[in-house]
Amino acid sequence: MAAPHAPSAAPRPGLSAGVALLLLSLGLLLNVSRLSGPLRDGQAGNCGAMFAIFERNAQALGLLATHAVPVLDPVPPSSPAEAEFYAHHPPGLPWLVMLAGRLPLPIETASRLVALLAFLLATLLVADLAARLAGGGAALAAGVLMLALPAGRHDATLVNYETVALPALLLLLRSLRLGLGRPWVAAVLAALADWVALLPLLGGPGAAGARAWRRAVLVAAAVIAGFLWLVRGVEPAAGSGTLSQAFATTFLARDFDAGAWLAALRAHLAALYGWALLPAALALLTLPRQPAPRRGVLLWLLGAGVFNVVAFARHATGHEHFALLLLPWVALSIAMLLFPGPPAAGPARGLALSLMVVLLAAATWQFEGAAAARARTDQSELGDAFAQSAPTQALYVRPGGAPLVFLFRAQRHVAPQAADTLAAAQQAAEGWRERCGLPDDWPAWLVLAPGDEVPEWAASLGPMRPAGAFRLLPLPR
Repeated sequence: MAAPHAPSAAPRPGLSAGVALLLLSLGLLLNVSRLSGPLRDGQAGNCGAMFAIFERNAQALGLLATHAVPVLDPVPPSSPAEAEFYAHHPPGLPWLVMLAGRLPLPIETASRLVALLAFLLATLLVADLAARLAGGGAALAAGVLMLALPAGRHDATLVNYETVALPALLLLLRSLRLGLGRPWVAAVLAALADWVALLPLLGGPGAAGARAWRRAVLVAAAVIAGFLWLVRGVEPAAGSGTLSQAFATTFLARDFDAGAWLAALRAHLAALYGWALLPAALALLTLPRQPAPRRGVLLWLLGAGVFNVVAFARHATGHEHFALLLLPWVALSIAMLLFPGPPAAGPARGLALSLMVVLLAAATWQFEGAAAARARTDQSELGDAFAQSAPTQALYVRPGGAPLVFLFRAQRHVAPQAADTLAAAQQAAEGWRERCGLPDDWPAWLVLAPGDEVPEWAASLGPMRPAGAFRLLPLPR
């Protein structure tokens, strides 16, 4: 009897043009309708609003005046000296959104287009890895899973750093582990995309060789140093602020709640991956029998995804998209589990295809079942109504705080801090006045949206002033 076929350790040919075209077509079909429309509630809406605010400020202040460092103020400040700069992440995605803002498209559409193109590139790279490690069947399966799992359906147009980190990390991993392409080019892209995309450099030379690895490390360090130099030119204390902010998001922070983090992480994983986590976990059991290139790629992808939700645990608690970095590992693991190499005998191939159909059906059912929650546009509609009715020359405080999507649509000086007492409301307004360098004679108002009850502590502030759908209460100085 012939010995069973052992998987080859040698990489196979890459992704075929036909499969790449099929995946691109599927990706556009699933997502092109989601490029337009207002920024919605929740994390996706607030992330999109943040980058739309970056673009608005770049247009108002000029890139040279701000050293091309993103400015976070919801309303463009009068000068860069009064701006709040955002330097916690590399500048690649803000720069791309600023560039896309020059297109004759609404900024919501232009920024989502940047995110979608990055996600489609990540899909092709995962499919290419599958093709080289397990063949054409795995390539098609991995690409379809990237696009069709709830994580891909939910976040393919997410305008945030995780979306651009995916292709950058995959390019760097591909060049180092498989020796494909120039590692220094991939390192430049990773250093511009997000810090987590640089993780593969910690694994040493790999198939690329020591010289190529050292060059990639030096080039990445130079890109980071260049960005820090730009930042220090407009905000000298930005370096220490970035480090303290990064530390405050980790599980080492004093107020880190492990129970809340675990509960949130379980909810995020269930929402983004659902039943697909079972075959992905099962694939881990097959790793000892896999050739070295497969083990290395899968373990690095898993490590990057786990790192992003553990190292930045406090952020990951309230930001489900931190778990998006697990998607390449889930898609590639399942694809190589079901389609491990050369075509198997009829029943095995039929079983693999049947399991794929079941997974895709479950993913579609799960994604469509959450459509109602994703369709809310309360904050966008409130922001539009506020922009049309409220006086411009004033400060505003909302008792429950104002999310970025509200601030972007409202286009007003709204202090976003939550305020549950009169002292907190006054402090929020004064802090915002000082940070933005606003005139002392601007009045401050407490904003109540339709349906908001007047807080007990605000009942004695005086008569309410109608402002369209809103009610305003004067805050004493």
